[in-house]
Amino acid sequence: MEPRYYISTGAKNNFFTLRMEEVVAYSYFNGSEQVVGHRMSDRHLCSLSTDRETAIAKAREITGQTLEVTESVDPITRVEERDWSRFHGGKYAGESVEAVFATDPGYLVWLCETKGLPEVYRRTAEIARPLVADVLASREAERAAAKAEAEAKATSTRSRLVAAFGEETLTAWAKGDGFAGSVSRDILDGKEPSPRAISILTDIAAKSAGRRRSKEYRAVIARIEASLA
Repeated sequence: MEPRYYISTGAKNNFFTLRMEEVVAYSYFNGSEQVVGHRMSDRHLCSLSTDRETAIAKAREITGQTLEVTESVDPITRVEERDWSRFHGGKYAGESVEAVFATDPGYLVWLCETKGLPEVYRRTAEIARPLVADVLASREAERAAAKAEAEAKATSTRSRLVAAFGEETLTAWAKGDGFAGSVSRDILDGKEPSPRAISILTDIAAKSAGRRRSKEYRAVIARIEASLA
């Protein structure tokens, strides 16, 4: 059986499309038994046009056949012509920005703060932004304050631990592998290790000065503990 070409419409009924219907063979095993047969396949080949005559002409170029069109397509609303003050997708599709603001302003805030939105949401978010501008500004200020606090804490942590262990020592350890290297890199990045990690690092530093319980060992321990107190 020769393939049969025909013109249909896309899933949203906005475009004429070219499809092909044909009989294909299939084969599979059911346990140890091979099953063979034929089935009808119907698949999309390409999109043609929104215009009926143009679609027929393009289909003729591809298939060499003049195909009939028995369906019609709905006119496509261009992006520029849409009313972007209404949602065109999501749980509030069809509703106006003002209506959503009245019932669920948090949704508009979420929408305006979300990066990389598809255009169908982005343009509506631009219209919604003035309605929630005060909330957006407040949240941005809170994030900036939290970031500044975290940076100040990291700087303080780094300064305190660098003063205790010595920047040269930490930098040298950070170049190596193992526990001391890992903890030293965290300290230099402003991250505060756990008390247990600091205790182990203190022991490592003290043992580099002398054997455990020696005068030199105890002196390093005392110096670091005093610096961190």
